[in-house]
Amino acid sequence: MTQPEPIRRQAGHDETGKYCPYCRFPLKEKTEVVACGVCGSSHHEDCWAENGGCAVVACEGGPQAETAAAASPPPSPAPAEPRPPAGPNVPPPSAPSGKKVITVDEPAAGGAGTSGGNTGAPPAGPRTPPGQPAPGRSSSDRNLILAFVAVVAVGLIGVFLIVQAFGGSDGEDPVPTAETSEPAPAEADAETTADEGPGGAADSFGGPSGPLAGMSRSEIQQGAQRVIRDYHVAIHDGDRSGMWNALSRKKRQQKIEEDRTGDYEDSLANFYSTQFEFGSQLDSPESAKAKVLSIDRRTGAVDVYVSGLGYNGSCNAAPPDPDDLWTGITWVRYENGHWGYEPGYSTTQQRRERWENAPDDYRLLGFGCNPQ
Repeated sequence: MTQPEPIRRQAGHDETGKYCPYCRFPLKEKTEVVACGVCGSSHHEDCWAENGGCAVVACEGGPQAETAAAASPPPSPAPAEPRPPAGPNVPPPSAPSGKKVITVDEPAAGGAGTSGGNTGAPPAGPRTPPGQPAPGRSSSDRNLILAFVAVVAVGLIGVFLIVQAFGGSDGEDPVPTAETSEPAPAEADAETTADEGPGGAADSFGGPSGPLAGMSRSEIQQGAQRVIRDYHVAIHDGDRSGMWNALSRKKRQQKIEEDRTGDYEDSLANFYSTQFEFGSQLDSPESAKAKVLSIDRRTGAVDVYVSGLGYNGSCNAAPPDPDDLWTGITWVRYENGHWGYEPGYSTTQQRRERWENAPDDYRLLGFGCNPQ
């Protein structure tokens, strides 16, 4: 059955302030929206495109799964195994007298015929002992088993090498993993980095394997600085899409899972609102500078010190430069060929254990700052 087409229009007065079913962020008047042709719910235009349809649970206007492939016909039953014909060397099921006939394939001593009335029948050769494979099959079976064992062993070795090289899938282990220890000083000119390899070659700074493999220290620092600038420019301009795309995959997944709890404090709507409110207090976000403090070659996580951002809000901390209040330590991550920002220490368990209620948490980026 053909579904009604969605309606594209600008948000009217009646729709203003209603929440988008996908992002839970309120609709603004005269912004582009798409109304579901089935249930009539209005969505942000980019939310409709990102979800592939209506985001209302159980609505028929939502994304449709592909139908399963046509079922294959049932397999034909295997033909019955033919029974061997009776012959001079094959004993019948029973003797005419009702007694079982026992045949002995080995000739009697002195070359006499076999017992059981089959005198004169040629010897049938040695019988295979019970519990052992028939001759001619044992060798091939052993070869197949050895080949299978060899293939499994090679596969396990390959998986082990991949895990050792990349530390799991996308550097996101399901259990807390030990990242590089946090740097002791917070100043921009103080840093602790992973070894640059034998001889300190710049092109080996990212290590021989892992997400940062082959990257020089300069490349890592430029990538980190670029994504931090993109994020702060987006929250300064109120660009929801730009802000979301600047986050790392790990951070986005964290925010989605928190949003599902139903608590407004952890909702995406509150996250956007809070970040935009902070961003409106920033001065010259495009001038942000990032300096690499430490890297984790296994996960692609990078600790950086951010400076160069002016802030006209209020901060409880006492930074060294009153004209440069928005400074401190934060994190970025390189994954799947892209840099992503991870604001705050809540992204990983290891960071929470290190920084939550720590006596030196004032060193973190934006600590104690609130909009006026």
